[in-house]
Amino acid sequence: MRAGTEGTGMARRCPAPSRRWARFSAAAAALLAASMMISAGPAPGASGPRIYVSNEFGGSLTVIDAAGGRVAGTIPIGPAGTARPRGMALSPDGSTLYIAVTDPWPNRRESPYKFIWVVDAGTGKVRAKYPCGSDPERLAVTPDGRSLYCSNEDNVTATVFDLGTGKVIAAIPVGIEPEGVGVSPDGRWVYVTAETSNTVTVIDTATRRPIKNLLVGERPRVVVFAPNGVRAYASAETAGTLSVIDPARHEVIQTIELGRDSKPVGVAVAPDSGRVYVVGGRCNCLFVIDASRGAVIATVTQKMGRRPWGVAVAPDGRKIYTANGRSDDVSVVDAASLRVVATIPAGRGAHSVVVGH
Repeated sequence: MRAGTEGTGMARRCPAPSRRWARFSAAAAALLAASMMISAGPAPGASGPRIYVSNEFGGSLTVIDAAGGRVAGTIPIGPAGTARPRGMALSPDGSTLYIAVTDPWPNRRESPYKFIWVVDAGTGKVRAKYPCGSDPERLAVTPDGRSLYCSNEDNVTATVFDLGTGKVIAAIPVGIEPEGVGVSPDGRWVYVTAETSNTVTVIDTATRRPIKNLLVGERPRVVVFAPNGVRAYASAETAGTLSVIDPARHEVIQTIELGRDSKPVGVAVAPDSGRVYVVGGRCNCLFVIDASRGAVIATVTQKMGRRPWGVAVAPDGRKIYTANGRSDDVSVVDAASLRVVATIPAGRGAHSVVVGH
């Protein structure tokens, strides 16, 4: 997804790269090296699960102490406005955080900001960075922790990394402007959405080949599997829908209408697979869907942050967290009462949110 266009319908505006690139190249390289050395980990005393928020316009990662409901630290990624951290994924054991980083330049061939940032989730220290295709968007780690799949919006591919070596082992063709990446709980399938072709590409992880393309709503964004593996869900921002997919047949079996003005983006599923949570970037809301009925049962709007783009559920299912890109914060929603119970500051352009163990 292009910088700052979620839910706005605006085309991306980019300065001419030639002169600006010359101005930033030395500074960017210096900051890139510095950030690897001075990354600030969680504050002393932080314990229990942590929440991680990528700040697309702030060039940083916010670390939140979930138990205390407070910011525990900030990890710099690169210069604000130049380094854009977006999609994130945790390793199955929760020890490592992977962040897709890109930049706003139309010509990224010489940019240092097109990689996967690898961060130690316990200390906040940067372990490595993996070179990726142009404009990496979102990513997912296989359940065995061995592989990472990343969408490359400019390359029309999904890159596969061997996490044991950090090397690229495949570049798989997918739809036009790929974005969302979801992996099935058994690790058998990877789904990749594509904004322009309005498709979800099904990848067989055994062969690392695409086997099918599913047509979904206009401008599909995020795709996730339910923890029980019975269903997958793909949001469609322009269509204002949520596609329900049967992974056994790789077929769309239902389309849930959320409203064209809602601009749905982030999707998360409760640990028991009973509820699906979808954030609407235009309506500033959280849709709550009963998975068994395939119906919206509640919409949370009161006290929600502005332009929620990302959503995640706590491991125990009791809290839902939304990353709000225009109010630069995180809304904490109680899953029982479906009320916003706290608002936690994050960085500029809070994009994605994940919850550690």
